[in-house]
Amino acid sequence: MAKAPCSRSNAQLGNGIAPLTEFHQRGLRVGLGTDSLASNYSLDMFDEMRAGLLLQRGMTRQVEGLSAETFLRMATIEGARAISMEDKIGSIARGKRADLIGVDLSHIPSFSNLYAALIFNTNPGNVVFSMINGQIVMEKGQLKGIDGDEIVKREDRARRKLTKVRQDNE
Repeated sequence: MAKAPCSRSNAQLGNGIAPLTEFHQRGLRVGLGTDSLASNYSLDMFDEMRAGLLLQRGMTRQVEGLSAETFLRMATIEGARAISMEDKIGSIARGKRADLIGVDLSHIPSFSNLYAALIFNTNPGNVVFSMINGQIVMEKGQLKGIDGDEIVKREDRARRKLTKVRQDNE
């Protein structure tokens, strides 16, 4: 069995806190989700890892419970396992899709735990490149091979259509 809790969305909706420590102890596959913008203010996986880790510490009253490394794994390889795609995504290995990001940690003066530094001190603004299937699609804040203006136009058209449908149904 697999679980994909969305800690921030669940908190926003008053749905409680998933017992991730218990899930791990029971051997469940646990990935992390962000749900959707309908129930969450952003789809920021850094925020999701951070909130999930802090909520678990608060719920279990333990700092030593699930580690920052465990939460990074839940956002990557464990998430891939949860959807049975670990042979294609979730880690860097020969034959996998090479979907990955590069993160600038130079703004952090020093750290003893790379995983904690990544989760507690970064946000999407620290991502310096993004690769999908081995192709760099964003570098230094610039989209590569993607027409950003066209994406904005398509999104605007879709939003207007959805607004009209909603208004027609009211």
